[in-house]
Amino acid sequence: MLREMAPVAWERNPSAELLVIVELASREALSNGDTSSSQAGEVSTILGSGEIRRLQEAVDAAEASSKAAKASGDAAGEAASRLLLAGLAAATHNASEAQEHATAAQGLFKQAGDQLGTAKANHFIGWALATKGKFEEGIELCGEAGSVARRLGAKKIEALICYCISRLYLTRSLGREAVEFAEDAVAALRTLPGLTGLQASAADLLVQAYIHKGDTRSGLRVAKEGLDAFRAKHCRKEQVLMLAASAAVYSAREDGEEAEKVLEEAKALCSELGDRRLDGMVAKEFAFALLQRGLVKEAQDACGQASLAYQVAQDRLGEASVQSCLVQVKIKKEDFSGAAQAANEQKAVYQQLGDRHKEASCLLVAAGCLSNDNNLDSAMAMADEALEISVESEDPVGEAQALMALAEIYSQREDLEMAVNKAKEMRQKAKDIGHRLLEAQACKALANAYQNAEPPRYVEAVRAANEAVLLGKKATYKPLIVEMMLLAVKVNTALVMQDGAQVSLRGAEKAVRPAREAVTVAKATMKKTLISTCLYQLAEVQLMSYQLGPAMTSAKEALEMFRERGDKAGEAGAVILMAETHYAGGRHDKAEETVKEGIELAAACGDQRKEAYGKALQAQIAQSKEAQAAAKAPKMVPMQGMMPQQALPGAAAGDAAPQAAVSVETKQVGLDAAMVQSTVQEMARQAIGVDDELFLDSALMDSGMDSLTAVSFRNGLQQQLGVKLPSSLMFDYPTMKEVSNRIVELSIENA
Repeated sequence: MLREMAPVAWERNPSAELLVIVELASREALSNGDTSSSQAGEVSTILGSGEIRRLQEAVDAAEASSKAAKASGDAAGEAASRLLLAGLAAATHNASEAQEHATAAQGLFKQAGDQLGTAKANHFIGWALATKGKFEEGIELCGEAGSVARRLGAKKIEALICYCISRLYLTRSLGREAVEFAEDAVAALRTLPGLTGLQASAADLLVQAYIHKGDTRSGLRVAKEGLDAFRAKHCRKEQVLMLAASAAVYSAREDGEEAEKVLEEAKALCSELGDRRLDGMVAKEFAFALLQRGLVKEAQDACGQASLAYQVAQDRLGEASVQSCLVQVKIKKEDFSGAAQAANEQKAVYQQLGDRHKEASCLLVAAGCLSNDNNLDSAMAMADEALEISVESEDPVGEAQALMALAEIYSQREDLEMAVNKAKEMRQKAKDIGHRLLEAQACKALANAYQNAEPPRYVEAVRAANEAVLLGKKATYKPLIVEMMLLAVKVNTALVMQDGAQVSLRGAEKAVRPAREAVTVAKATMKKTLISTCLYQLAEVQLMSYQLGPAMTSAKEALEMFRERGDKAGEAGAVILMAETHYAGGRHDKAEETVKEGIELAAACGDQRKEAYGKALQAQIAQSKEAQAAAKAPKMVPMQGMMPQQALPGAAAGDAAPQAAVSVETKQVGLDAAMVQSTVQEMARQAIGVDDELFLDSALMDSGMDSLTAVSFRNGLQQQLGVKLPSSLMFDYPTMKEVSNRIVELSIENA
């Protein structure tokens, strides 16, 4: 099911990104070429104004310039025009067209002996190859182009090529590689005067790369250094961009309050500048920070402000980027039809601009939202359309993503054969282009398909999930690794619990192990949302496998993080989970008290599902308490039901015995179970050397007992309770509850 379809990648300043690519295509070369055509000057004027809405006008003018130059025999002018057309095609993700224009420019530059022009053309050819799936080959060609620019002393061109290579690595979430090239871009641009806009864009890119790498400390350092430098130069627009970059780091750390503080400063600078495009960018960042804090209404209002600002600035790309945030707002509100509508509005903008890659991405977002709304026919149609667009535009990444969407929709339709076929087709496509992130997602889609089959095919699901984990680790992107590990937890849990069978310790460990590892990896990301989710999942599988002590510890840690983040729904879930753990351990009064708190929390935040679950648990606890009380109460039976009728003193012969009920006590055989449990718990604490409570259902070896202490523990019990115990006791009966029950059984047998 498409529960986690992400919106189109967040773009802080899409107009700036486009202009960097166009800068690399060298509009100066076009306007200063040998041709004196009016079209050349027109292109330069359009792009120099930064009015991205006039992109098509620039394309038309560049094409006219290329034709005029060719007709007049101006090879240099034609080469410059074709290079610019390659850049404009790249700006709209049209790889095939970019490659065609760049190849033509390359031939013209080579004829003229223009090494720098040839290098720039090679860069765009490399970009096109990387985008069309030949990633390593494309990156290598781009790198060679950058080396030529360095050798020729063209620092600006070298920096812009490094910038674009970094962006390519970020499309695959390869943060470490992206950082390397972004750092080179920043270093080169710092030595060049008068390029503050490009310097700010490069610094912002470096911050994004550090965020992807998981190094938010370095990201914040770069943002602050950039802010200080631009303050010293009194460059206010650039300061706004650095403040927005700082906010992005705080958001990555899930520190919404700090993000809002720096954005307030950015907002004040925007007011002084009167730049509506910057107003839109800051309002959009505000929306994201507010959404992260769970302030959904406020985030929606901020989206409206951002959209209005971009409309006034006539910045269609900026306006489209706001829709990504609005999609997330609608999803948070569970307004899936509204989210689909927002994605379709975004698609219309990209369709108008000719960006087919993003058009297809928006269709997939809309498909995911509609599938959440169980509108599977419409979702299927949109996913099919996205696949068709991606095939036509030679976009293998888009193809793979569309195949994943189709696999999930078929799985939701319970069409196992088609779901598996699409997932396998996606995996092969991802493998062909060396995209490990997508290959891992394909294995996830495959696991979901097998799990949703009727009947479920859990063995195949587990195999696919384990492959997804391995691929996630190879991709080195920690959030993906965690996602795949939680998938492994889910399918392993389903496997050991199928048919309602009792979970064995060995089987349960297959679910617990990846859950523990997921917590470890999540903590390395420093993302509290991720960490708390993993802790909660770990507590659930520990409870399922009757590791009650560890389950309580994990649930408490998750609860603390939910409270830190102000996540009321998460807090309610953790409290209810703690109540379940108390209940499983036989602590009914504590369970009753805790589940009441969980129900109140769920009701307060409007989480009806958790509230209903809590009430069901509450009823179960109450029922167990009643049964327990009834079992402990003295049994009242009629006397004549226990012995032959006898005449009581003072009664006439032949009178029936009175129908009074009397308490009948039976002689106990063997040791008292409660006493044995208490003794086992106390001696286990002494053997392990802990003061904290040990839960009866906890495996002693997991609680810190080793083979040596196990021997002394058994000997102590044998001496204290006077029951001969086998040497294999701890291996045959791993929990205190099982040990206690076995001792009682032996005492009865020996009575």
